[in-house]
Amino acid sequence: MFAPNLGTVSSIEAERVSVSIFRMLCHNRFSQRISIFALLLVALGMLVGCSSREERIASALRKADAAIDEEDFEEAAKLLEKAAIKYEDSSSVHESLANVYESLGDLGKAAETFKEVIELDSKKGHLWVRVGEIYTRLERNAEAIESFKSYLESHSNDFLAWKNITLLHEREGEISAAINAALKWNNLRPSSSPALKLGSLFQISDNIPQARSWYSQGAAYKGDPDARESLTRLIDLEIRLQQYLPAETWLKAYQQRYANEMPDGRIENAKTMLAKWKQAQEDIALAAKRLEQQRRDLERRREEAAQREEEARKQREAYLAEQKNLAEQQQGDGIEKAPTALSNDGSGLDVNSDSTSNSKVDTLLQTAKASYDAGDFQAAIGTFWLALGEDANDPEIWHMLANAYMENESWSDAEACLLEAKRRAPRSADIAADYLSTISHTQSASKWSSEAQALQRLFPQDARISLLLAQSLRKANASRSKILRAYNDFLQLASPDMDGYQEATSYLNRGI
Repeated sequence: MFAPNLGTVSSIEAERVSVSIFRMLCHNRFSQRISIFALLLVALGMLVGCSSREERIASALRKADAAIDEEDFEEAAKLLEKAAIKYEDSSSVHESLANVYESLGDLGKAAETFKEVIELDSKKGHLWVRVGEIYTRLERNAEAIESFKSYLESHSNDFLAWKNITLLHEREGEISAAINAALKWNNLRPSSSPALKLGSLFQISDNIPQARSWYSQGAAYKGDPDARESLTRLIDLEIRLQQYLPAETWLKAYQQRYANEMPDGRIENAKTMLAKWKQAQEDIALAAKRLEQQRRDLERRREEAAQREEEARKQREAYLAEQKNLAEQQQGDGIEKAPTALSNDGSGLDVNSDSTSNSKVDTLLQTAKASYDAGDFQAAIGTFWLALGEDANDPEIWHMLANAYMENESWSDAEACLLEAKRRAPRSADIAADYLSTISHTQSASKWSSEAQALQRLFPQDARISLLLAQSLRKANASRSKILRAYNDFLQLASPDMDGYQEATSYLNRGI
């Protein structure tokens, strides 16, 4: 005889089985038919069958693990498939089976099985990441995006999920959706990586000012791995746009940071293009100098010819006077007075004690402002860029440069500069207002209106921004009630002599 192992069942179950056996033995008719040995065998089978469901599942998982350890994934799959049928509500069995399917390369089954696990156990929502990764490998991008979004429902602060969604939307050519996802990625984990991606996406969508701004922001994270790439792309973009002055400024920053790094072909190309541009500028300057010299030579010869003619005229007049025996007449002495020099016309160059400053930036800014006030906006732009080369973090220089571009009607360049100024001085209402005014030339009506509403909430007491909001709403064909409300907000802040006051009053009274 052998005793059953009762360690696998509870003491209550063992006692219940023992009582049942005793009752059977005490029954005369039953005892006549079945031997004690047979009854003990029956009892043993009953006790062995009483092992818990959890232990049977654990046993199946151990067998599958043993097969996995031997890298026999097909055997592991067979064992787990049987267990999954038998214990169809066991999330552990299904999760192990999903892992085995993935190891076998059956990614479709793996994804579906992971989804079954999540349905069985809501606490395993993190497995949506595995599903998303598998669909990404299968290039089933739409399903991968939905999987990562399902994961974000319970893990909303996981920036890596937004990064994956960004890349998937980009792969699908859904640039606008990719930009929105990248913005959320950047909000959760600001760094050079999302900034670089945003710059790239905006460049793909031909929004060059935003591309410039995000590349610049990515470059500002000097210690990040993608900062160098951001600055490189910014320089390359400026070169492609033939914006050599800003390219020269950014290249100077690049050389200061990465002088000892391995050379990059785009930077070498930028150096070559800038060298050619500088040479062309020098050639143009030399040609201009030669032309100026030629002009002066011609002017001198004209003056000499005029002087000779004047002397001949005087000689003729003297001869005629002598012949006619005229009385003394007032004759010109033949010396032509130089014209009196014109006084300063107040064109805007304010020379004061600061003009003697040794600061290179101050000197450049004085020169740039003088050019600006004189209406030579192209010269002002070039000098402002030189000033930025000395101090690229001053928002006021960016703002003045933007104004010069606006006067030149270079709206895209003005927008890019205002984005830089706005990023460095986000609380400046003047910069915000000029930005709104500029994007009315570069952005769609709906985009202009959206930006205006956001900035009006940020600067509710600024009359100019309220006026621009009303104008943007009109251009976007917004409801009359919204436009009226915007104009009314403007009139509450504006004085009667302010630009736009008559426009607002006319709209409120007559709707035009």
